[in-house]
Amino acid sequence: MRRYAWVRRTRRAAVAMGRALLKEPGLVGRIRQDPAATSTCIHCNRCMPTIYRGTHCPIAQAGS
Repeated sequence: MRRYAWVRRTRRAAVAMGRALLKEPGLVGRIRQDPAATSTCIHCNRCMPTIYRGTHCPIAQAGS
């Protein structure tokens, strides 16, 4: 199972990045321009209940 260790590591990173991208769709571009940039996602998981009706960040929409 050692050969699948990277899956365990990257899956967590992918989930964390996915939530951040729901909050800030332009995050990757911002990080490209400034590698020290960080996301404003607070990882509250409030996006999880929306997966069956159009996944989105309710906090980002509330702030719009």
